Amino acid sequence: MYTREIDRRANKSEFMENQFRLDLTEIMIFGFYFYILWVMISSIVCFCIVRNISASSVISLIKLQQSHVNNTKFVDMKKVIFVKNPQEISDLR
Repeated sequence: MYTREIDRRANKSEFMENQFRLDLTEIMIFGFYFYILWVMISSIVCFCIVRNISASSVISLIKLQQSHVNNTKFVDMKKVIFVKNPQEISDLR
């Protein structure tokens, strides 16, 4: 009777240790997934911020250049055309 009680307590404590190890492993896996997700989201946000700053600086440079060339205050941005290839400019004219 006494040895059965000890065996039962030992099995219960061993089960609790295994349960804790499983929970710790799950926490580590979810932590790793959340870390990867956080890195991806922060890099996307930083990329969007940098793209937005560069796009706004390009737009302001175009406005400034056009205002000096044409002696106008601002350029209507609906008429500004962004081209990737300089060959396309001659095609538009």
